[in-house]
Amino acid sequence: MHAALSLMSVALFGCTSPQADGATSPVADLAVRLHPDFPTLIEVSWEQLDDAEGHVEYAVEGEDWQAAPSSTLSAGPQERRVAGVPFETPVTVRVVSDGGGAAWESAEVAITTGSPPADLPLPTLLVADDGRAEPTGRFLYASLFQYSPPLYGASWLIIVDRRGRLVWAMESPLDAQTFYVRQSRDGTALMWDETRLFDPEASQVHRMKLDGTEEATWPTPAILHAWTELPDESIVWGSYADGTFEKLVELSADGSRRELWDCREFEEAHGSPHTGCLSNSLYWDAATDSFLYSFFTSMTVVQVDHQTGETLESWGQLSDWTFDPPESQFDWQHGVTWTDRGTMLLSTHVSPESDEVVVREYELDSDARVLRQVWSFGEGEGITAENYGEARRLPGGNTLQNTGTTPRVREISPEGDVVWDVAWLDDAGRPADVVIGRSIWLADLYAFLP
Repeated sequence: MHAALSLMSVALFGCTSPQADGATSPVADLAVRLHPDFPTLIEVSWEQLDDAEGHVEYAVEGEDWQAAPSSTLSAGPQERRVAGVPFETPVTVRVVSDGGGAAWESAEVAITTGSPPADLPLPTLLVADDGRAEPTGRFLYASLFQYSPPLYGASWLIIVDRRGRLVWAMESPLDAQTFYVRQSRDGTALMWDETRLFDPEASQVHRMKLDGTEEATWPTPAILHAWTELPDESIVWGSYADGTFEKLVELSADGSRRELWDCREFEEAHGSPHTGCLSNSLYWDAATDSFLYSFFTSMTVVQVDHQTGETLESWGQLSDWTFDPPESQFDWQHGVTWTDRGTMLLSTHVSPESDEVVVREYELDSDARVLRQVWSFGEGEGITAENYGEARRLPGGNTLQNTGTTPRVREISPEGDVVWDVAWLDDAGRPADVVIGRSIWLADLYAFLP
């Protein structure tokens, strides 16, 4: 990946240190160095002289100490990692005791993290209202890629902190794009797609730790954008292997594969004039064991039963559902999900005549077959997204919005206030020539270390 960065690794040493209360730190030969491939991961090692409970912590100048998880420190060699430090940042590291005995702390050592991947644009923080932001969202995990229609360029996986600083990055393999990142359902791994538009049979989905340790790989031939993981570690994706009409395909953990649903059959049943159907989002709903499957080619969202492959419902152009008000009908929709309230949430163009991107939330009136808009955000702000974009309701009630080809991620309160806003800009302050793929909040990074 970025092997040249290993040359920047640094090791500094400390010895045992007496404390103000007379306790002596049981830490000797404290050393730090950078991970050779991920130069914001700091590898910490030392000799533990006595058993103790403690943890590593770090501080960036002008900020509070940040603690890594606590653990039992048995006498002998110890190794830990620090995560969440921005690129090219001086940082101080130490080992400290937990409660239950005499307090102690080790000597402090310093190191500067390495540089980000070449050509990777850096984010700019525009708004940060920490008191109103989602409390479980500390780090934004997203994909970022170059896109000059119809051509794609370099693609990266990135993690950004609440201060809008890049704290982790990895470039996707050569000639591959990453559109759709996820956190594994068990919360212990980063997942991402290696989508190969020019060699579709070679496309894959990966499960990986923060240090690049690969835990699993699933072949996902002809994946275009959307995929999801099920609780049994099956992978489901939209495959265009048979041409421009996708099929929903499931690859089980035992390696067996089945086709769940055929878009060609659905469109023919609805008398569609389209010559293909291609998707941009896929959401699995645990309560109903069904998928929300969104197609940009027909401006339609379909609900598919996981077990039977039956089309349960559809909304949009290939549907008899209407919208209230009529001008709230979605167009070029992306990132379709259900909320905990049972409403449908998505990102959409404000109208067929405009690329302005908005978030719309609909209540479903099944008796009247009406999608009734109950909340929206973004209309009149002038932020456009020719392609991509998404919306997701967060546990605390805020909404995460990204605007795709205008590379910007915002968090919006229920009152419609922007409480966090980060953008990728060029030197003139205009949107950079990159696109945000899927983006999600992570509560912590240590769960993703081996």
